[in-house]
Amino acid sequence: SGGQLKRVALANVLLLEPDFLILDEPTNHLDLEMIEWLEGYLRRGNKTLLMVTHDRYFLDEVCNLILEIDDETIYIYRGNYSYYLEKRQERIDNARAEITRANNLYRKELDWMRRQPQARGHKARYREEAFYDLEAKAKRRIEERQMRLKSSSVYIGSKIFECQYVSKAFERADGTQKVIL
Repeated sequence: SGGQLKRVALANVLLLEPDFLILDEPTNHLDLEMIEWLEGYLRRGNKTLLMVTHDRYFLDEVCNLILEIDDETIYIYRGNYSYYLEKRQERIDNARAEITRANNLYRKELDWMRRQPQARGHKARYREEAFYDLEAKAKRRIEERQMRLKSSSVYIGSKIFECQYVSKAFERADGTQKVIL
């Protein structure tokens, strides 16, 4: 059956003890005992997971660092899935409050722009430039979007990607390198 094949494929991958795992709905077709074993296995050691799952409890038990990609920005949350949901909502609420403040200030500055004569001094020109920056901030919107990843082929039960000795690093402001994978 498809469930048995998936269990065997998962077991084969875990036997290799990879540092980086890509898992698609790993708890599907597993009984409770196997899910608990998998949670324990993934919590041990230092593994990087790229995972698609709808099992929030599993995410809570397994994840201790979550990266969110939103609006071309990566947000890092150090904690489990519940912590991520809480902090993400705080981030969104703070952004909405910032936009509201910018809108209020924008209305005041717009009124000032309309009242001032066209021949403005240096200080007024600086304020005018700041007005346009404020206008852009005030017009921002917080949107709940779904990221869509496109694939031209469907693969079932066969190896589609394998790599060895892969790493990712970036240069810090002080010139040293930080290896993250």
